[in-house]
Amino acid sequence: MASWSYTSNLSLNPGKTKQMVLSTDQLVRVHDLKHQITQLEISNRQLERVSETKLLGVKLQENLKWNDHVKDVANASYGVLRTLLMGHCPGRGDEILVGDSAHIILWEQGGVAQLAGVHSRQVHTNIDGTLDLMDVEEKVRSQGDAHQPFSRLICVEQTHNASGGRVFPVEYLRKGLGAPVGSVITGDKDFISRCLCHRKVLGGGMRQAGVLAAAGIYALDNIAPKLNIDHANAQILAKGIRDMKDLGLDVDLNSVETNMVYFSVNHPTISHKELSRRMFRVTDNEPIKTRKAVLILTARKRSLRAVLHHQVSEDDVHRTLQKLKYILTS
Repeated sequence: MASWSYTSNLSLNPGKTKQMVLSTDQLVRVHDLKHQITQLEISNRQLERVSETKLLGVKLQENLKWNDHVKDVANASYGVLRTLLMGHCPGRGDEILVGDSAHIILWEQGGVAQLAGVHSRQVHTNIDGTLDLMDVEEKVRSQGDAHQPFSRLICVEQTHNASGGRVFPVEYLRKGLGAPVGSVITGDKDFISRCLCHRKVLGGGMRQAGVLAAAGIYALDNIAPKLNIDHANAQILAKGIRDMKDLGLDVDLNSVETNMVYFSVNHPTISHKELSRRMFRVTDNEPIKTRKAVLILTARKRSLRAVLHHQVSEDDVHRTLQKLKYILTS
């Protein structure tokens, strides 16, 4: 590596160069990689081994997981949302109308109130993720009453996470592209100018934005055309789960519109949490065809959520169904 760097007119700084052994958690356990000593040197100086590092704003982990990076990006994207809200709601105490099962309400620590000083008024969310328009109309409040906040913004989640990734019957920005950031703010010049100011106050202004932009461009060019495959695989998974109703699984096929599959677990001895753990576990006792770790997250009460993406093939879906059936019948 040092010779290649030298011939390529690159200079490696041993004090800043680290080594990382990339593998999966399963292979680490099987081959005991954590305790294996690796001897890598540059200019007779041994390189420090690390489990994670940051490169051009992207946090890399040795287990090939993106949990920490996703958490950082999620925090940044919530900042984008708050920037957007502050742009629309310039006065502290202004009001937004938002669905009672929206991500803003359920999973963001009340950030719009903490950072933007905005009041959230919840409206009823229909089973398909749309807002109850009669409820919206009743709850919109106008200026003039000193006892009430002023309704300035209606927040619509698209696609709707808690409803299984369902979409409104309009054109939409699709999910599942595999790009690290998916937030978009649009508006006129004055609005964008206000948002830029608010974003700066909230800690925005990433210097390595080109890294994220490159991933987004790649996703649009190479992954977006394959989204229909993810949706088709989600249908295969959902129909396979429906066929296991006698084994304690249930799914609403009409709710599967994109790449998310929510299903409930009503097994007499296996809870949804236990099923999630066992799907991710790989043992020597199970059949070879089911020896694959499958990550399915717990969701609402007695429910699990499976998300398909471009790295999940149709064969993976069938193996997932085989593993589900094996666990529920063994």
